[in-house]
Amino acid sequence: MAKISNETIKKLADLLDKIVILKGWAEKFDGIAFKVVLNFINNRFGDKIPDNLNTAIDGIVDSVEKEDYKAAETQFAELMAQLIKTPLIDGTEEEVEAYKTIIAGIDGLVRSFLEKREKES
Repeated sequence: MAKISNETIKKLADLLDKIVILKGWAEKFDGIAFKVVLNFINNRFGDKIPDNLNTAIDGIVDSVEKEDYKAAETQFAELMAQLIKTPLIDGTEEEVEAYKTIIAGIDGLVRSFLEKREKES
């Protein structure tokens, strides 16, 4: 069991800072706030994170940072399949594909929201 690395927390905070755009003075501090919150959660619960989960999180964050969203989608789907016992398809390729479909749907919603927000700015 190990905590998430400081490097991964910094990358996650930076990614969240890019996604979440606040108005006014709050925008200058949201990246710092994300890092503080992530560090707090990590310090509080990080010792309960299995090492293989840390490795998976690092891989997903690295893929997103490199904008390799297909790799991140696959890694996240495999992680979800590993963590969630899915009735009837547990441990099969269909389970991973089901999670990929869910992730693609969420991705589409987020991208649509961000594009709409950009047009409004």
